[in-house]
Amino acid sequence: ANRVTSDGLLGVSFGPQIEVYYLIMLWMFLCLILMYFLTKTPFGKMCNAIRDNAQRAQFVGYNVRKVRWLAFSISAMFAGAAGSLHAINYEHIGFETVSLVQSGNVLFMAYIGGIGNFFGPIFGAISLTYLDTMLSDITEAWVLYLGIIFILVVAFAPEGISGLVFMHEPIIRVNPSLIFRLIKPYLIFIGSILLLTIGFTFIIELIHSLNSTKETVVIYWISLSKNNIFVWVTGTVVFLLGFYCCKKSFKNAKEKWDEVLNEIKLSLKNE
Repeated sequence: ANRVTSDGLLGVSFGPQIEVYYLIMLWMFLCLILMYFLTKTPFGKMCNAIRDNAQRAQFVGYNVRKVRWLAFSISAMFAGAAGSLHAINYEHIGFETVSLVQSGNVLFMAYIGGIGNFFGPIFGAISLTYLDTMLSDITEAWVLYLGIIFILVVAFAPEGISGLVFMHEPIIRVNPSLIFRLIKPYLIFIGSILLLTIGFTFIIELIHSLNSTKETVVIYWISLSKNNIFVWVTGTVVFLLGFYCCKKSFKNAKEKWDEVLNEIKLSLKNE
């Protein structure tokens, strides 16, 4: 584990970063496969049942406390593997590694990705890591954006990113051609979200710039004067327009979704 003094095994010392990368990738895929097959065992099914409805699982005879204890122990094993790889990669373990922030990041990853699906936390980890890396280089208020994203996901998409993706599985399984009806309203809704996001970030960055002594603020790689009233009005108008478009396009997308879902139910009933 000492990358500085160790001679290594079979010429592999894990001194070069590329060797550490492949070591982490190997263990990641190994743990991923083990966790996936664990979900297919009777114990994994019991964990899912207790996660969804612990009271009902206990009523049919499951020992909820024992299953949770075993699941916690197994998760600690995988967390230990991750911690060991973290130590090899960074060669340092400090208080920040076991801090409340680190625990919060794990919860963010799980809930943003979706805890109801195996691939949900994977999507969440990729998304949060990308946003963390990208936003921290663009704005000083990146923590605020992460918190807002978390609140929006919990409020409007409780199943997370994976839930939004896998809720289309019945449509693809029964009648894939119905997906094409949803493309246009989805694109309009995504465009409205982008417009709302641009307006919202304009306002947040302008407000955040008031704490700085600089006369200008960089928003979307454009240098703007924070004392120009036209900039504030433009950001507000874009935000309100995006909010209105989101409200209208969401209603339209929901109506199309209900139509498609009703056709799926009707086709299943006829079968």
